[in-house]
Formats: sequence, C-alpha cells, structure tokens
Amino acid sequence: MNIEPIIQAVRQAIGLCRDVQQTALRSIDKMTGEEIEPVTIADYGAQAILCRALQQYFPEDGVIAEESGKLFQTLVSPEQRTVILNLLTTLLDVNVTQENIVDWLDHGQAKGAQKVWTIDPIDGTKGFVGLRHYAIGIGYIETGKLAGGVMGCPHYAQDIDSVEHSGRIYYVQDGKAQYVPLEGGDPITVRVSNRTAPDEIRIVQSYVKEHGDKTRKLQAYEKAGFGKSQIFELDSMEKYALIASGHADLCLHIPLKFTPWRVWDHAPGVALVEAAGGKVTGLQGETLDFSQGDTILCEGVIISNGAIHDTVVAAVKEVVGSK
Repeated sequence: MNIEPIIQAVRQAIGLCRDVQQTALRSIDKMTGEEIEPVTIADYGAQAILCRALQQYFPEDGVIAEESGKLFQTLVSPEQRTVILNLLTTLLDVNVTQENIVDWLDHGQAKGAQKVWTIDPIDGTKGFVGLRHYAIGIGYIETGKLAGGVMGCPHYAQDIDSVEHSGRIYYVQDGKAQYVPLEGGDPITVRVSNRTAPDEIRIVQSYVKEHGDKTRKLQAYEKAGFGKSQIFELDSMEKYALIASGHADLCLHIPLKFTPWRVWDHAPGVALVEAAGGKVTGLQGETLDFSQGDTILCEGVIISNGAIHDTVVAAVKEVVGSK
C-alpha cells in the first residue's frame, strides 16, 4: 500500500497547525480559561486535510475520527469556521467551502468497511495550546487487526527535554518502522532499544496530571526495579515514537479511574512500536483489541522496548491487582 499521500497530508496538517499557533492560538483557539482540553481550530482543519486525502486515495475505506461535521457546525462559531475555511483554502490552493469541510470531516464514518483508518487530528491538545509537544496520528486497521500507522511529531527531540527539536513523520511501511524529516528526505528505519539496566532506562509519561495515576505509576516503577530511572514528562502520543526510536524505553498509562480508551489515541503508536520491535499490552499483559470500533476495552496500557516488558507487567499486577 502506498501511504505517501497520507504522509503528505500529515505534513500539510502540521503546516496548518503551525499557522494557527502563530496567528490565531491565543485570540481564537483557547475556548475558556478552565482546565479542560480545548477543541481548537487546528483540530478541525487538520482532520479535514487528512480525511480529504483518504477520500481521494482510499475512498472505499472506513474512518473512525475524533471530530465530525455535526460538531463543526454546532460547536464552532461562525468566526472560527471562517478562519478554518480561509486556512484550508490557502494551504490546499483550492476554493474550499464549508460544505467541503463538513463532507471531509464525515468521510467514511458511516461505512462498515473491513479497512478502517483512525484519525486523531491533534493528540496532546494542551501541549498544542501551551506550545509544547503534540502529535497528529493516523492508524490503519484491517479486518479488526492493527496493520499500520502514520504519526506526525512537529516538536520531536531525541533528548526528550531539549528545547532543540526537529520535526519528524513516523510511519509503518512493509512491516518496518521508519521516519522522514518533516521537510522531506530519505526514510530512516528505527528500532527500539535493548536497555534493561535501571540506570539506563528512560521513562516517559504524560505532562498533564489528570491523564494518569502518578502515585501508582511510581509504585510500579519501584517494584520493577526502575525507581531511580529517569522520568520525562511530555504531551501526546509522541511517547510511542520515542520508544520506537530507542530514545525512551517505557511508558505506563494507569488511569485515575477506568474509562474506555479511544482507538485513535493509540492505534498509530502501537503499530509503530510493534513494527520497531517493542511491545504494547494492557496492564495484565493482554493483547489490545482493535476490533471494537472507537474504543479499546482495557484497564490501561504498557508500552516498552520489549526487553523489560514481562518485568513491568509483573510489577504493575502487584500494584493494580490481577484480573
């Protein structure tokens, strides 16, 4: 399958996101001052670009996406819709109408297709608003099995906490995890690390405290022998890319309370890490099920380089219990 059109669409979506950050973020995108994840102009603009590409190049495939045409028409103000329309018209160099945007946003969402794409137009919305890390993710599921993905990481930094960063677009092609620089270039294959020593392990977790139970995570790290390992905090599914590239080794998603996990939040990253030789499971070590529509029914997620996975699963079971 030729996914170059999707890679190009991700590149365009990142361009739109940067335009929003530079020109409209503080005056338009931030809906309220409350501690919620705001839906931004960039969410709808990026998804419209991605769905347009799927409509053009994979018209028979289904789509599971975070946003919809109905939400665009009801939750986005007329002024914001105009901004999105103008951004898309300029970026795509075509005369875009609001009807086009609604059509693109809803493309493929009513299809019961065997081949389905998942879309998260901006993962790490608070990171986007705060000018930190965020990602654009597309997963590919065929007959209920995860088969691939593309992930745009505009602020990727292999040193994780460095202010120096270079954009990358990760993807799975012919079973291999690869990336290209954001500006284009030859693909580079990536592999997970083989690190197991506690003083070498690099742990990544969410920057936002509401996104996980940090107390139980620390307990699991201690029980796994990684209590003194480095911990880095950042937004978005970029954590998957860091592990796939060998720049990090472990990420735990242990929630404060059980809620269904959204398939678009994890499909691209799981595909990438597994193609790079790593491992992703539920908290009990179970395989994640991508055949249940827009949800993944599991208690939490463990992402690792594979070499430490069994040790971490055993530690997590001690903390959350075996079920």
